[in-house]
This record gives sequence, C-alpha cells and structure tokens, in this order.
Amino acid sequence: MCSTLAITSNDDNSSTEPELLENGEVEDIDGNEWDGELASALNFIFWADDGDNVLESDEQVVLSGTPADLIDDNGNSQTFPIADSDFSIFGDGPVAGDTTVYIGKAFCFGDLEQYPVYQGQQAGPVDNDPAVDPGFTCSGQLVNNITQTDGITGDLSFMAVQSRNNEAFTCDPSDDHT
Repeated sequence: MCSTLAITSNDDNSSTEPELLENGEVEDIDGNEWDGELASALNFIFWADDGDNVLESDEQVVLSGTPADLIDDNGNSQTFPIADSDFSIFGDGPVAGDTTVYIGKAFCFGDLEQYPVYQGQQAGPVDNDPAVDPGFTCSGQLVNNITQTDGITGDLSFMAVQSRNNEAFTCDPSDDHT
C-alpha cells in the first residue's frame, strides 16, 4: 500500500488590506498558481490508527508537516509507503487480505504539536473522544494575515498492490515494478 501527495496549486488569489499591511509590501498577484503562503501555514499529520482517530503512543506517524514540506523541491508529488516489502506502519510485512486498517489524519491552520495519549487511556468524558484529547494540539497563535485570500488544492491518493507474486514491491516510483 502506498500513498501519493500532490499539491496542485498554492495560489495567492488577491490581497486584502490586512494582508497587505501584514507583510508591509504590495504583493505581486500575477496569475502564478505557486505564489501563495498558505502551504507554509497548514500542517498535516497522518498515522497508523486503531480506528478511533486519536494519536496514541503506540501508533506510528506516517507523514507530518506542511504541504510545502511534503512535496519535493521541484513541487512534484511524493509517494510514501504505508506497507511494502521494505516498510510497514502496521507491523512486519504486507497487510493480510480481508484485514481492515485505519489511517488517522488531522489538519491544522497553525502549529501542530504531537502529544500522543497512552493506548487505552480514556481521552475524555466519552471513551476515546478525539474532540477532548486527540493526541495533538493545534495553535493558530502565530498565524497572521499573509494567507488571506490564498487557496491551496491537492490530491491524496492511495494504491494497493497484491503481495502474492509481488514479494519485492516497493512504493518507490523509480523501482521497476514490471
């Protein structure tokens, strides 16, 4: 199993007065789809989850960071392994057929800090209530007006390949899988 993250645009659509005052200069709105600041202000986290969407101490983080961090230096998509012949977030080897696995996710406009809860710990008044203690915090305290009117779009896709007769499969796009 592999996931691919592609940012398809990070556009500064226009500038409002608070946004112009924030950065102290007139922004160049030139129709360029890659001139936005929003990709540096959002934070994402994805982890191997047990189905409750609470980040727990025994669950492995797959991806975390800003969209700008999660794509390569040329703005190209990145493919990440979930479970292949070299790596698995769900233990050793491929995920067995007819098995359900979960990937937890969270998005934050600001700084995202991980504070995993202990497995089985009651997260709040209702057992494992992710709204009470999701295993991370999101602070927008340092976010400013520079991202106003910006837009970001992206695609997150998943691919599963049968491990039988594909024992050496990896998610690395440069590997020849034929």
